[in-house]
Amino acid sequence: MSNTSNASKNVKRFLLLFALGIAYGFMYVMPYMKSSFYDQMIAAMGCTNAQLGSLMTAYCICCTVSYLPGGWIGDKFNPKPVLLISIFGQAALSFLFMFTYKSYTMAVIIWLLMGLTGGFAFWPAIMKGIRMTGTDEEQGRMYGIFEALNGLASLLLSFIMIGVMAVVGGSDLITGFKSALAFMGGLSIVSGILVAILMPKDAAYGVNMEQVQAVLNATADKATLTPQMQRMMNRQAENTKRVEETIKGTKSNPRWFVPLFCALMIIGLIWCVVYYLSPSGSWPIPNIGAWNLGIGFALIMIGFLMTMGWR
Repeated sequence: MSNTSNASKNVKRFLLLFALGIAYGFMYVMPYMKSSFYDQMIAAMGCTNAQLGSLMTAYCICCTVSYLPGGWIGDKFNPKPVLLISIFGQAALSFLFMFTYKSYTMAVIIWLLMGLTGGFAFWPAIMKGIRMTGTDEEQGRMYGIFEALNGLASLLLSFIMIGVMAVVGGSDLITGFKSALAFMGGLSIVSGILVAILMPKDAAYGVNMEQVQAVLNATADKATLTPQMQRMMNRQAENTKRVEETIKGTKSNPRWFVPLFCALMIIGLIWCVVYYLSPSGSWPIPNIGAWNLGIGFALIMIGFLMTMGWR
């Protein structure tokens, strides 16, 4: 009975990792789809090479700014609802782009939103979700299996998408492009449903999270713990001691420090977004052209450099 239960648990874990691999693939296939469907995007959107490149710049800027608060979200909340919001949000953006692909302004907004679904929420949550699928001794294996299944899922999806475009679109690049977007959105929803079914709500596979919390709070009875939990409790005590010693000799930042670097990164992001959405890049400061983008990047980089001194 125990062997059957373990086998069932392992199958469920592998299915979850495969579903996460599919979700991961689609989360980053769409923003980078110009690498595979460049001609189709140019034909459908009627945009220039520079505009298509600017979409990726907008996406990367948003991801860069959102990774830092995204890590806090990943630590603060259970990964399951965060993953589901990200996956279904990405599916919605795929369908939205399918209906609004002719508007470059909408495309910029969608690529910025994909930076939030992919960078702000999805990336930290999926790292935590994979971590939950195994014990401390299984972490390397779980990440290895995830990467292998992610590669397999991405390979299959690429072949299927090309087939869908060929069958549905034929020689019509625009119809093929729209069919690929519909396929991505639909399969993203399927992967979200699988994650919702397979991912545990609170407890990790084989790990009692209430017991983990007791270990972290140093309130657990060591005699009742497994060797793994005892090692975790000892490491937690050592880490706590090191942190306390470090804090004693560290001067904390002034109160304005964190709000300032957050404000600089947000202002820099908004500055770049305004530049991309303005006619011919004429805003926020007229007559300086692409230097507006340099100002936005400079504000973001100053904010990031300040994070290195965050104590």
